[in-house]
Amino acid sequence: MSALIPVLLALLLAGCTLDDPDHPTGLTDVTNGVPYMALGNSLTAGFMDGGLIMSGQMSSFPLLIARQMGLDTSIGVGEFTQPYVFRPGIGTSTPTDPAHVAGVLHFNGTGLDVLGETPLASLTDLLPALTQPTPYENLGVPGAALVDVMNAYDAASSHGASLGRPNAFFNFINRAAFFGVPDSDNPMLQPTMLTAGIAKGAPPPR
Repeated sequence: MSALIPVLLALLLAGCTLDDPDHPTGLTDVTNGVPYMALGNSLTAGFMDGGLIMSGQMSSFPLLIARQMGLDTSIGVGEFTQPYVFRPGIGTSTPTDPAHVAGVLHFNGTGLDVLGETPLASLTDLLPALTQPTPYENLGVPGAALVDVMNAYDAASSHGASLGRPNAFFNFINRAAFFGVPDSDNPMLQPTMLTAGIAKGAPPPR
């Protein structure tokens, strides 16, 4: 047995070289796609304090991944963008006025309170990247169901609509009114890397 040890060591050393690996061939052409895209619901979107607000979105796990990848995450112009929401955010609480949208929750010193409300007519003022000319790379939609990943592109086509609770988050995240119904030619469907996760999410905004 001891006589075989030098032979085994010689074979092992012969198999270890410092040669450069062969260049990979046959790779998919991703020049028209995006480096990274995320699909999901609340966790993916950076849902925090009962809604979407920039302070929570800045901690979304897809954004953290994008930064580790060295991608530019500048608002509206980066390689990885998100549908950011300014204060007071867009929450899921019932507003005091049906013509308003409630913001996220915050601790007021004694308990939880809504950070503020925004008139529906002024909602676009909270969305700094609303007119970004390309789809967002983070397409996490709070309250999205698994079936929504393939079928939903606005509130009316969301799974919640069939239950009488259309998910309004789709309207400003997927922006069907801006891009129309997604199709197979959309370069956003050709990311180099994709993360997708659907868990039991938050309800849509009221």
